[in-house]
Amino acid sequence: MKRTLFIIAILFSFVCTNGQSPKNIYEDIKNKKIKALFHGSGTEPFWDIYILENSAIYAAEMLDEYQNWKAETKFDKSKYSQIMSFKNSDGENVSVKIIKKSCTDGMSPQKYAYTVIYGDRNGCGNIGN
Repeated sequence: MKRTLFIIAILFSFVCTNGQSPKNIYEDIKNKKIKALFHGSGTEPFWDIYILENSAIYAAEMLDEYQNWKAETKFDKSKYSQIMSFKNSDGENVSVKIIKKSCTDGMSPQKYAYTVIYGDRNGCGNIGN
């Protein structure tokens, strides 16, 4: 059963991204070739989560770690607080909490409209890339 779910997750990921690797999708987002609905990021280690229509890209560029997650829930910018649910390529659940509460990254003067919580990591975010 786990093997079947894994194969389905891989196939879904391939179809949703036209076969691109998570790293290539990340680069396309950074180069504005793909528009994200939401962008969350954090420090220590530096990480990014780009929420797309039916998936999300997680990137820890300095660690050369890139993942493509299948969205189980839709992003709704009208909500004050939401928990986004995803499945990673191993079929495991991934949750990201997004709160419409201003935030700073502690490293720059930039202010963000959202607070993002991914596991034990806290970060900030904004609508779009």
